[in-house]
Amino acid sequence: MDFGLLESLANGGFALPPPEAIFYMIVVTLYALAGRPLSCLINTFAFAFYWGFIFLMSKAVEIGVRERALMTYVICGIGIFVLVNIASLREKQKKAKMF
Repeated sequence: MDFGLLESLANGGFALPPPEAIFYMIVVTLYALAGRPLSCLINTFAFAFYWGFIFLMSKAVEIGVRERALMTYVICGIGIFVLVNIASLREKQKKAKMF
């Protein structure tokens, strides 16, 4: 394990770009005001996944991350995102049929 990388992260080595952070706050705030907590969670996951991927790509060469590891990260993240969205759509359909 690379403790230098963890120390760098703890000391502010992972800073979010301000425009992206502001966009995230606006999106989540709108969903929260609309009363859609599941959408807030889905979007939080999507932004965290994206920021993690961008950070991994910038450090991949330095820490020796292989392409297979990055592809696994991408496939798992997109898979989770798709499955959660499908589950939320099915839940909405079930609720619509009940009424």
